[in-house]
Amino acid sequence: MGAFNYSFVLLNASESGVNYRLIPIFYALINLSHTLIAIPSGVLSDRIGKESVLLMGYGAFLAAALSLFFFPRNFYAAFLIAAIFGVYDGIANTITRALIPKYSESALRGTAYGLYYLIVGSCFLIANITVGALWQSLGPSSAAAYSITLAAASIVGMAILLGRRKPGQHRIK
Repeated sequence: MGAFNYSFVLLNASESGVNYRLIPIFYALINLSHTLIAIPSGVLSDRIGKESVLLMGYGAFLAAALSLFFFPRNFYAAFLIAAIFGVYDGIANTITRALIPKYSESALRGTAYGLYYLIVGSCFLIANITVGALWQSLGPSSAAAYSITLAAASIVGMAILLGRRKPGQHRIK
């Protein structure tokens, strides 16, 4: 509920003084870092567990939100924020999609994917409306503070769940 869309990374770049003709470079940077991290995060998830790598992805989002909080509308930081956001996006999109088969019965995988996208899409809609309203009314630092708070709560919650989990406990066949 605290994650924001890449459009806010592009908006930050624009508000930091980047010429509008160069904004596609930031979009390309997000996609490049997403692409470069996707396969290594998948390989790592096969070794140490998908949930552990997803936790790293949440950490990358937290780093992007912290960078936005401390350096809003900063020309040079805008590049860093775009790269970190791409890392988060590459890990989160790769790993969450790989987790669905792990937690769903094979006969219900299509339904599980549909339900996943319904829930994630609804949460992103609410999150982006909230982040947008905060950005518009109070500025990017307040929007980032909202995201930082929820990202930190997600990291703590996921860490607690991982600490309580027994090996192989959640696998459904």
